[in-house]
Amino acid sequence: MFDEKYNKFDLFEFARTTATDEAKKAVKCFYGLKKEDVKYKTIDGHRSPVSICDVDINNSIVKKISDKFPAHSILTEEAGYTDRHSDWMWVIDPIDGTRHYIEQRQAWSISIGLFYKNKPFLGVVYAPLLDKMYSALKNEGVYLNNKRFYLQSHRKDKYKVLLISSSNPVWIKRRNKYIDIFKSVDNVEVVKMQYPTTVSFMEILEGVYDAVIVVDANLWDVGGMAAVLEEAGCRVVNGFSDEWDATSKIFFAAREYAFQELYEYFKQGYDYKS
Repeated sequence: MFDEKYNKFDLFEFARTTATDEAKKAVKCFYGLKKEDVKYKTIDGHRSPVSICDVDINNSIVKKISDKFPAHSILTEEAGYTDRHSDWMWVIDPIDGTRHYIEQRQAWSISIGLFYKNKPFLGVVYAPLLDKMYSALKNEGVYLNNKRFYLQSHRKDKYKVLLISSSNPVWIKRRNKYIDIFKSVDNVEVVKMQYPTTVSFMEILEGVYDAVIVVDANLWDVGGMAAVLEEAGCRVVNGFSDEWDATSKIFFAAREYAFQELYEYFKQGYDYKS
């Protein structure tokens, strides 16, 4: 049951307004970004870029959430987990696609998700340079910008699957295992690339792909799109149960008509030990 202490529409409007306001800052920072504004952090032995804009926007979103909802837990890419022992957890990626951002490409976004009792409740993902904001509230539909969005779903004879990973050699090896698995499947076309998770998931909604598998991702990479995909009628998982595992690094999202068949192949790769 939903916690009636909070009005769900107020939560939704807060997330949409926050994403809009922070995107304005991100665009301004994008056009003024300098080489010295980018640092590198090491994660699992792999260097990953972080810009001053990531940090500033992260801190701003965290402050807004803490001021408005001081009892809520928060998980962010740049600040980690603030555990307030709440059923509510905000999942934030201040700039999903930092590498694209610092290379002056357009496929980056602000991602804000809210989980309730470990399940997606709402999500807002805004890619301002692509002029796309997808947002969704549980049981209240999906919106693209300010218009109601309805998934155009048609079963296909051949599924198109996108496999994305970081440039970490360990996870490229896991991605390549999936490629090997799908080579033996006649009705699957596989595309591989390094691409931001959020924009990749948008392309499921837009019919570019029937499914996306992401390796070497984190909950903040998918937290905003999880509610959007589910509310649109797609499926998204990061394991073998309905419960979300915040430690998992592999995620699978698909249109409903493709989910069950492709999920069997997803599990084969998920179990793979390099």
